[in-house]
Amino acid sequence: MSTAHAPEAEVRRAYVDQAAISYSFYVVGASAAFIAAALSLSETEAGLHTSAMAGGMIVAGVAGERFDWLAGVRRMHYLGMGLLAVSLVLLAWAPAAGVTLASSLGVGLGAGVVFGHVNHTLGAGGGSVARLQLTRAAFVAKASQLMAPVAIAVGAAVGFDWQFGVVPVLALLAVLVVWSRSAEPSVVVSRELERLPRAYWLPWLLTVSVIGLEFFVVVWGGSLVAAQTGESLADATLTISAFIAGMIAGRAVMSLPATGRLEAMWIIRGGLALTFVAVLVVWLSGAWALSAAAMAVAGFGVGILYPPCAAITLAAAPAAPAAASARLVLAAGLAILVAPLLLGVIADLTDIGAAWLLVPGVCVGIALLSVPVERAR
Repeated sequence: MSTAHAPEAEVRRAYVDQAAISYSFYVVGASAAFIAAALSLSETEAGLHTSAMAGGMIVAGVAGERFDWLAGVRRMHYLGMGLLAVSLVLLAWAPAAGVTLASSLGVGLGAGVVFGHVNHTLGAGGGSVARLQLTRAAFVAKASQLMAPVAIAVGAAVGFDWQFGVVPVLALLAVLVVWSRSAEPSVVVSRELERLPRAYWLPWLLTVSVIGLEFFVVVWGGSLVAAQTGESLADATLTISAFIAGMIAGRAVMSLPATGRLEAMWIIRGGLALTFVAVLVVWLSGAWALSAAAMAVAGFGVGILYPPCAAITLAAAPAAPAAASARLVLAAGLAILVAPLLLGVIADLTDIGAAWLLVPGVCVGIALLSVPVERAR
């Protein structure tokens, strides 16, 4: 594998790809309640849309480099964007639950294919430059997710339904198709299918864990705050906005060039320490304001974890960049599918307060896992 970084124009295009992917992911999650109301679905049936999206990501993560090998990177990039666009249209205007579930699967698969190319482009060359580019992409991801509920709200305010929220990403995908025609992608797939080294899987597990940590909090944080403070679930869920704001702030700080001089493993451990303390404060707090502040700190800590983990993971397989990038998509899909479900099962068996202790426990587990990962590096 070449140690050269991707051209600047392609890096910028990858950031926009990331914006479209992340916006689409949020649309699937936000649309579930609207689809349930329109099609008279239960909450369980509505929640299957996010599971289906994660399933599509898992397929892309398992077979992404094989798709590229069979069809070519450029063609697969177009096919991924096309599948994403068609799936979003069907999701928004489908007449039946079966179609909306299939559309959610299509969103995960199409976005997952493109996401693999984004990882490959931004991680090319390794080192602090790759980490900085992955951090900026992660910042773009969170910022674009905030735009989705705004678009849905604006659509409702001007007389459209929630489907208006799909329009911006469709326009963005059209721009990306035109933009992508101007240059051949630098992502190159070997003529032979790549094999990942054993050294890849420890940092990969680290990445799965930190993504899971985010979704523990995003999915169940509001329920914990409601149980601990006595506030309504609606008011308690507002603290998730503080968590996401903290993530954006963390990634904004880590996007500064000066942070490239910091050792990646100590960034990870610092983020884990912040997160560990903050989630314990949320667990102990009986006041909404303190819970919201702790959520913001936890968001900052979690926000700085993924980019260095992703960079370390990609660097562990320099001879198999396409496979390594695809398996990062698999990491995200598995974490989105399994983490909220795991905490939910524990909450059903005990209560949300007891189940929440899994979150600081995972922080400790990740810190312990970072030791053999550091030695392997």
